[in-house]
Amino acid sequence: MQYKYLGNGRALFQRKSGLRFIVDLKDLGTVNFISTDIYEPDVTFAIEKLLNPGKIFIDVGANLGIHSLEAGRIVKPAGRVHAIEANPQIFKLLRDNVVLNGYQGFVHLHEMAAWNAGGVVRFSAEPDTHRVGAVRVKNATNYGSDEVVVEAKRVDQLGIDPPQVGLVKIDVEGREAFVIEGMADLIERSDCGIVAEFVPSLIEETYGLDKFLKLMNDLNRTPYLINTTTNSFDRVEDMPRQHTNLFVVVLIKNGVR
Repeated sequence: MQYKYLGNGRALFQRKSGLRFIVDLKDLGTVNFISTDIYEPDVTFAIEKLLNPGKIFIDVGANLGIHSLEAGRIVKPAGRVHAIEANPQIFKLLRDNVVLNGYQGFVHLHEMAAWNAGGVVRFSAEPDTHRVGAVRVKNATNYGSDEVVVEAKRVDQLGIDPPQVGLVKIDVEGREAFVIEGMADLIERSDCGIVAEFVPSLIEETYGLDKFLKLMNDLNRTPYLINTTTNSFDRVEDMPRQHTNLFVVVLIKNGVR
């Protein structure tokens, strides 16, 4: 691992994989990332297990592009990555990191909010400055004063070929249901896996937990917990209701491949 401070709270970090990232040191998650070279190991495991060369990876809430670029290493050169990020400040880092690694030929960037309809989405940056990429949508209880208005689109509007999609990752601060509603056609026409963060309190604020659980059931896919201790997917009969930032669901139409 290599690290170089760039000034103005930014650093250049090179992973063991060889990929390089410009990171914001105000984010404690980033500080942990550059000190351990580990970033969301459950999601990383799912990407490595479920994604194949030549397939398409969709990263909704791409942040700095860590998962997008690591997925790019798997799917290139014939595959594609669609990295979607709504936060304009974070999107600049995402774009710089894609260019820095020379991945702009097959990592396609979308500065937008993935949503269930076209239009605009309003959000504010997370007041806690130690979570640079976190945002709150308009009806959240701690919505801030620094409102940002971004274009909203359905993922189904992006012209992505559903049968080629191998995996979708969704991490959008409790707005996962809106994203899923906006990619209903893609989900119906593919057998892709979906890795989605599950934080009941945020989902309740933005969508409604019971409504979300019904949506998951209507997808007709099987939920699994990602178990990084045993390197396996553990099937669960019911979606848990406890508050945890570590719970990630893999939804696969016909079971774990």
